[in-house]
Amino acid sequence: MSPLICLFGSVTLFSYGGQCELAWNKVYGLLSARIDKIILEQDIIKHEQDVMKKHIKDLITSITATNQQFSEVASLDQKLTSVQERFENMDSHLKEVASAEVERRSHLLRRGLEQEKAATQSRLNALLKIQGNVQSDTNVLMNASDDFRGQMSEFKETLKSTMNQASKLLSSTEDKMNTHLNETRVHISYLEKEMDSSIR
Repeated sequence: MSPLICLFGSVTLFSYGGQCELAWNKVYGLLSARIDKIILEQDIIKHEQDVMKKHIKDLITSITATNQQFSEVASLDQKLTSVQERFENMDSHLKEVASAEVERRSHLLRRGLEQEKAATQSRLNALLKIQGNVQSDTNVLMNASDDFRGQMSEFKETLKSTMNQASKLLSSTEDKMNTHLNETRVHISYLEKEMDSSIR
């Protein structure tokens, strides 16, 4: 009877230990996969931000070039004024025609540059809005990542507490089994003595 009790106790201990190890390996694998996914999403968002920054840099360069063209228009106005001064000695009608033509061309040039600048500014505003949305999504993802880490920490604490309770339960079961085994041994010893006494 004593070997049977020892065998039962060994099977119980190995069963509890194996289940805890398998459960922990499964949970660890799931948590590792989730963390890898979050890191991959963060890399994708960073790549999108780099692309947006490049677009914004190109637009700023375009706006700078447009402003330079405006400066060239101002220089052109100065040159046109000099031309008008040279025409002062000419016929008044020819002077008016030349002045009107110069004014018309200057107006068309300014209007074209203003339209180009407005279109460039509109594209820049759209990209800035997209960047703001990407940043907002990034913040949401980071907050979700922080929440997940917090939940993971709580889960670890819960798992640790559960494993401690299981360990205490195993220890208590082992103590009870040892107590029962000792009582059985005492009882067997008592019976053996009784049998010896009867034989004598």
